[in-house]
Amino acid sequence: MSKPTAIEKEKLFDLYKNQRKTQTEIANIYKCSRRTISNWLKKFNIDIHQRLELPINEITNLYVNKKMTTQQIASKYCCNRGCIENRLRNNNIEIKNYRRKYDKYYNQNLSKEQKELILGSMLGDGHVTRATNGKRNCKFGISHCEKQLPYLKWKYNQIKNFVPNNIHEDTHKSSFSKGKRFRFYTIYHKDFNYFRNIFYPNDNKIVSKFKLTPLSLAIWYFDDADKHKISKCTRLHTEGFDINSVKNLSKMLLELNIENKIKKRVWEWEGMKRQGYIITINRVNSDILLNVIHEYHNIPSMKYKVF
Repeated sequence: MSKPTAIEKEKLFDLYKNQRKTQTEIANIYKCSRRTISNWLKKFNIDIHQRLELPINEITNLYVNKKMTTQQIASKYCCNRGCIENRLRNNNIEIKNYRRKYDKYYNQNLSKEQKELILGSMLGDGHVTRATNGKRNCKFGISHCEKQLPYLKWKYNQIKNFVPNNIHEDTHKSSFSKGKRFRFYTIYHKDFNYFRNIFYPNDNKIVSKFKLTPLSLAIWYFDDADKHKISKCTRLHTEGFDINSVKNLSKMLLELNIENKIKKRVWEWEGMKRQGYIITINRVNSDILLNVIHEYHNIPSMKYKVF
């Protein structure tokens, strides 16, 4: 955090003594650390506020009986929430963990099927992001075009116990899709950290080797495959992954007895030449793939990919 080049003594005195702002609040105004403000106060010989004497019986009554939050009590006594919480803890008062309307989403874990759905989505149109505000946990998000909205709704229903909001139109415009797109996000939850760690070890999306299940394969296939109407051959669009990731995906398919080939693909998009790698599967092995995922053939809006 940068240090301010100069702070006027009169301004600092007014903020600290007259307006009764805390050192942290003043630090936020000057965009510096609390320690920097403390050093300036000492430099200007401005007396530091003594430890705030809080009436423990009164704040206990407000917290336990009046059901006020620690933030509300802190505002009443012109101090920060941590100060109130520390005094309550010292008086053996348990601090409640207020998560308001999101409470019901946190006290649960992903099911086996939900984990498989996320794994398949991560090979296709899904992503996991880490919070930028210092939180340790991650969230899962996915978007699809308007044509695949029924498919997105099906995914939403499979994982909706982790999704606090409804599906909404995606305002982020994809470079590969010109029409409307729709998305949803889950809450930030510790169970999504696993997927962030294995797919983004260095913040770049890769695929390490893991076991494909029929459900995860079905989701990957529905997200990123196309099938030739005449030859019935399948292409899995893995252009977004590096060659090592594509090789891992190829081996994972072989473990399911689905023979495949990796091919280099070159294309032009918006005047720029691009290249990547795709996985191709012949007609016989495409039938093997469809047989592996046969119990998911009725997923909404995806029937055209299985015939």
